Amino acid sequence: MEKKIYSSYDQIDTDLAILRLEKEIHLKKAVIHLKNAQATLSPDKLVTETINSLTGGFSGIITSLSGLILLYLAKRFFRRR
Repeated sequence: MEKKIYSSYDQIDTDLAILRLEKEIHLKKAVIHLKNAQATLSPDKLVTETINSLTGGFSGIITSLSGLILLYLAKRFFRRR
C-alpha cells in the first residue's frame, strides 16, 4: 500500500469517514452472514435437510436397482423365446 501524503486535515477527515463507513458496511455484512448461518443451522432445518438428502439418496439407489431388475427381466424374457 502506498504511503499517502495529506495536504490538509480535511483530506484526513474525509478518508477517516470513508474508513468508518466501510467498517460499518463490513460489520453489517458479517451480521447478515451470521443470521443466515443461524437460520441454516437451526434444528428443524437440519432435520429437514437430512431427511431430504437421505430420501434423495435412497431414490437414486431405488432407481438404479429398478433399472437393473428391468434389464435382468428383459434378458430372461428374450432368452426364453
